[in-house]
Amino acid sequence: IGLNEAIFLQQLTFWLKRTKNGKNYVYKTYEEWKKEFPFWSESTIKRAVAKLKKMELIKTQKIPQSQLYFLNNDQFDNYKKYMIDEKYTNEFLIKNRPLLLFPELAVEIGLNEAIFLQQLYYWRTKSKHEGKYVHKKTKEWKKELLFIHENTINKVINNLINMRLITVEQKMYTRNFYINDDELNKLREKLKENEK
Repeated sequence: IGLNEAIFLQQLTFWLKRTKNGKNYVYKTYEEWKKEFPFWSESTIKRAVAKLKKMELIKTQKIPQSQLYFLNNDQFDNYKKYMIDEKYTNEFLIKNRPLLLFPELAVEIGLNEAIFLQQLYYWRTKSKHEGKYVHKKTKEWKKELLFIHENTINKVINNLINMRLITVEQKMYTRNFYINDDELNKLREKLKENEK
């Protein structure tokens, strides 16, 4: 369905599971979605929603003013009701190992870079090499990151190397990927400072 659409759909599923109204919908404005996806423009969010609606995976409704008595009058037209089509509700619950994505990290280093770095961090914790490095081929990364083209994966790796967040050791037919913990800690500190 596309990377942006999958991320949006997963976030909508997250909110639908946590809704307090006992219904299968959430109320949101595009401004509120933008806060959750700061690495996207509002028009990107609108395109993702339009594509999901066209695929009949989600539905949206403008909310009647009478149902929005709790909101500021000037916001009435901005709120929409979002829901996943009932016939797909169970299919989008997390069944497999999901990808983690931290919006602040994506804003700082790029969406694909954040996804790749998070996956590398995950696999390092599962590494047979004492958590020091991950031994993978580009094709193995491609299997895991189906939504990212192989050429893009190589660009992402080069970008992360240029940011000094990772180093890569070329082996005969594969590569060892190391996370530069010192640089990652500097980045964490920078992100903490940005939160203040």
